[in-house]
Amino acid sequence: MAGGRVSRAGWASQPQYPVQIDWENPDTRDLRFFYTGSMPVDLVTGQTATIVGGAAPRTVNAGQGAAIGPDISGSSYLDFGTRESWNVTGALSVFWRGLFTTVAGGVFRNVACKALTDASRNSPFDIYLDQGTGRVVIGQSNATDYRLHENATALSANSVSTIAITAAGDIAIPPFVWVNAGQRETSTLVGVGGGSGPATGTTESLRIGRRPDNATQMAGPVEVFCIWGRAIDDAQYRRLRSNPYSLLKSVRRRTGIIYGAGGAAFNPAWARGSNQLIGSGLHVS
Repeated sequence: MAGGRVSRAGWASQPQYPVQIDWENPDTRDLRFFYTGSMPVDLVTGQTATIVGGAAPRTVNAGQGAAIGPDISGSSYLDFGTRESWNVTGALSVFWRGLFTTVAGGVFRNVACKALTDASRNSPFDIYLDQGTGRVVIGQSNATDYRLHENATALSANSVSTIAITAAGDIAIPPFVWVNAGQRETSTLVGVGGGSGPATGTTESLRIGRRPDNATQMAGPVEVFCIWGRAIDDAQYRRLRSNPYSLLKSVRRRTGIIYGAGGAAFNPAWARGSNQLIGSGLHVS
């Protein structure tokens, strides 16, 4: 153990082979969602994303590892469907790393959302960049009201960016936001429907790159996106920024070699490619 967590180096850039969540790592406590661009699947629930609009893979090297993932632009986006575990209505933390080809412009830049619009009811979170400032906005809504909070630091186009947000259970309490290596800062209220109280869930899909109202089109590849149902702290943000893949470990593969009578190889069609370990001789790796 080192620094209160399991010491594992992980990968400096995206793993290109089967991995799973390392639940022995304390940083994975109450982790609800983990997406990495090299594998379009939530590694927590196993939910596969639909890549809408034909977003092609893209690799960007910018000194912080390779940002590998579908290059979202035009009308493309990632749709993961809906899961109750993603309706985080209490303490919420997210971590995002990727690249924005364009920061400001004629539309908002969607980071991720489980909302219909920025002012819709029953929205646990909606995260995007303000079109005029390039700053991160997080929106949360309860049954009647919504709140939009914006941080103070603008992101830069065409450079790998990291964003982390921790929000309290009450939508009226401003969330903390980290951007890149900056200090944690309290966001400012920029839009309100009135009232307070906790956010509520939604049956909307979890999306990356485009909100269902089509007003929040991102431009650029997403390397990693995570959701926790708890607050993260400065130390965890620094660890994630350094290497978010420390939350993963490789999947052990078992290979079975099946022998027939007299040592002859037994390789029927039904066993090819299977993980079954049958017979007197086998090899495990």
